[in-house]
Amino acid sequence: MAVQAFSNTWRHTGKIKEAMMRVFGNMNGVNTFLADAGIYPSASKNYTYAEVAAAVSKPRGVTALVQCYHGQLDEVWYFYDVAGTIATGDFIPINPVGSTSSCPTTLQYLPKNLTSIAKSNDTAPPTPFVGSGYLLVESGGVEAGCINSAGKWSNSSPKSCATFQGASSGSGISLSSSKGACAIKNAKFKCGSNIAKSQLFTDISGNLAYTNRTSFYSSKAPNGTTQGGVYTKKHNVTLGITWEALSVEGFTL
Repeated sequence: MAVQAFSNTWRHTGKIKEAMMRVFGNMNGVNTFLADAGIYPSASKNYTYAEVAAAVSKPRGVTALVQCYHGQLDEVWYFYDVAGTIATGDFIPINPVGSTSSCPTTLQYLPKNLTSIAKSNDTAPPTPFVGSGYLLVESGGVEAGCINSAGKWSNSSPKSCATFQGASSGSGISLSSSKGACAIKNAKFKCGSNIAKSQLFTDISGNLAYTNRTSFYSSKAPNGTTQGGVYTKKHNVTLGITWEALSVEGFTL
């Protein structure tokens, strides 16, 4: 904590205990009420950002900021105004100031220890396009980059690709990136905050499909920083889109 947050009598050794007591006191008072909203850790289920944010914000009456790491729930930030000094003042809950969430529209809330889950599923292959992963592009029978967070074809290496969140939804799969939900708009693959709801895609033998077709198209292959649009109508270049699931602690989610 900044020295300026304390009174003029602050000393390095004299106020540390008081500061830590206030920190832990506030931590104990802001339980994240996810279970009350039916949100539990899961290695297979996805939740929307809106429902997680509502669950942690409702008990305090102000907004709490949910943060993610690679599409997974990582932290909850609580904001306060302090009336008085850190050590003796009143902490007043407020809405977030100057910060935004790093979460996509859908996210995972993983168990802290996934070892037992991994052992029970270590012989089962991961479900394509479900969970966290990359959308890889194949063209002419070879790997040719990936799809970026806006839905464009990039020649980035797999480990530099955007992370997508996939979830089973009825008879199909919904996709989203850090930009927002993904859909086909005017025959073009797009992801963004202006897309209210993801359209449903399907998996056909490990290939992403739209209206039961696994072929997508682009006017030209990406080159350097120049990216290619991805279309469902025929253009010069034919491409396919596959899934590479993200791995955590040596096993696939």
